[in-house]
Formats: sequence, structure tokens, C-alpha cells
Amino acid sequence: MRAGEQGGALDGATIVTAGRGGGWFSAERFIPSDERAVLILKPHPAFLLLASPRRLVALALVVVLAEVFSGVLGAWARPIAGGAGVFIGLQIIANSLQYATRWYVLTDKRVMRIGGVLAQVGLELPLRRIELFAVARPPAERLLGLGRVGFASGATGGVEVVWATIARPREVLDRVRPMVERAARGQPGGAAP
Repeated sequence: MRAGEQGGALDGATIVTAGRGGGWFSAERFIPSDERAVLILKPHPAFLLLASPRRLVALALVVVLAEVFSGVLGAWARPIAGGAGVFIGLQIIANSLQYATRWYVLTDKRVMRIGGVLAQVGLELPLRRIELFAVARPPAERLLGLGRVGFASGATGGVEVVWATIARPREVLDRVRPMVERAARGQPGGAAP
């Protein structure tokens, strides 16, 4: 994808057009100058809630239980519910900061996951080393048409790079797979069809 192009088959995914420059929160800082960005994705906005679902559900449950048992808790019911509400808000702010700094990048040579609030970290895996793809769709993400795409080299016994909470994960994988296959044959990555 060239700078300024639209997402085509991935309409509905949060696609950010590639370009050089960018500031502190941009993916371009992590792309080597001799590589071309083919696809730059952000997680779906539902990431704000899905990045820490257990904690948010537990805190919401505390709010509900404090209201249900307000007769037993007496004067403590409102402070308990209010405190849990504050923690819900703080968690959503923390997730928002993670969202703002999270990028998934496909270049003509590698896949990358970039993120981090205080210290940005870039995980990358060269296309020629990718041996396994994984698409996972946890229940909450599946209900929203979202999922995760994982890439593994086989060298570590695990998935090295995961693009989490993305729209249309199978279509995204269909965009990456031909480039990986070309790289495995020693052909230049080039743009995905």
C-alpha cells in the first residue's frame, strides 16, 4: 500500500496509510529506511474494553454487588461502588494509552508489533522466517467480528508476534500470507495483491 491509498478489501479495518516522518506515537519510527510499509494497522477501538476484560468485568461486578447489597453495606455501599467506578475509569485510560501507542506493521521484509506507553517496544519477525500463522477469535472479539493474528518462526515454540483485536483477521492474514510465501521462496516481498 502506498502512502495515501485506501484499504481496499480491508475496508472496515483501521488502516493507517504509510508515510515517512511521524511523531513519537507513530509506527514509522520503527520501519527501517530501506523497507517499504505495505500495511499499517491499529487495533479496533474495542481494544479499549477488550485489552483487560477480566479486570473490567470484576470491577463492574463490584459496582453491581455494592448496589444490590447496599442495605447490608449501609454507608459503605456508595464508596465501594464509587471506588470501583474510579478503577474502571483508570483502567480505560490505561487501555487508551496502550491503544494510542499500538501499531501492527507489515513491511516488504517483516511483520511488526509496536507498542508501549512509557517505553515503546517493537517486536518483529522477518517474513522469510515465518513458518506458522494462527488466527484466534476469543468469544468477545468474535461477537464483534474481531480477532488476533499470530506469526511464529518455529524457533521458539511459541507465537512471536501477535496482532490483537483487529478487524477482519482472516482478510488481514490473506494479505500477509502471499508475501510470506514469496519470501520463503527467496523472492522479494513486494506489495501484497
